[in-house]
Amino acid sequence: MALEHLKINQHHTAIQLLKKVITLNPDYVAAYYQLGQALEKTNTAEAAAAYKSSIETATRIKNNHAKAELMSAYNMLTNDY
Repeated sequence: MALEHLKINQHHTAIQLLKKVITLNPDYVAAYYQLGQALEKTNTAEAAAAYKSSIETATRIKNNHAKAELMSAYNMLTNDY
C-alpha cells in the first residue's frame, strides 16, 4: 500500500505506513529501502538515517545483497563515494 501512495506523490502517507511496517517487522530490509526513497523527497537527512539503519539491519541479518544496494543508495544520497 505504501508504494501506491508513493506513485501518487503522497509521500507523507507512504512514510507513515513504511515506518509502521518497520515497527512490525524490523528485519524487513526492503521497507527501509522504500522508506529511504520516500524520505529523499521530503527530508534527505532523515533518508540518510533510514539508509544507515537499513545497512545495519542488513549486516545483522547477513543479507549482503541488500547491504550493497543500500550502501549504494546511501552513498548516492550523501555523495560519499
